[in-house]
Amino acid sequence: MFREPRGPGSDMYGDAGAGHNRRSRGRNKRERGREYGLRVRLDGETMEIAFLDPEWMSEALADGRLALAHFRDDGENDILTAPTADLEAFLATYGEEPEAFGEPEVFRRAP
Repeated sequence: MFREPRGPGSDMYGDAGAGHNRRSRGRNKRERGREYGLRVRLDGETMEIAFLDPEWMSEALADGRLALAHFRDDGENDILTAPTADLEAFLATYGEEPEAFGEPEVFRRAP
């Protein structure tokens, strides 16, 4: 789910995951609830998409900076399961923290 940017050049933050897809109904309960935070920046003909850095998130959950519902899967990955409103508040708070997001993928409109 994305929220509208606040103005020209503003970032958009969202969460995406298996729970947003109708085909996910048959997957196990943990898989259905997975959410992934991301940031989208639009600037003229360029779009950047950066996903939440999993190492930063795990450290922030462990040291108490983040108080979001989550679980640790068998692969030792922290999976956020918090409600959308909590994820939106988190993204609004930490969206500008450079360490919170990985290197963005950059897309440019073809001429």
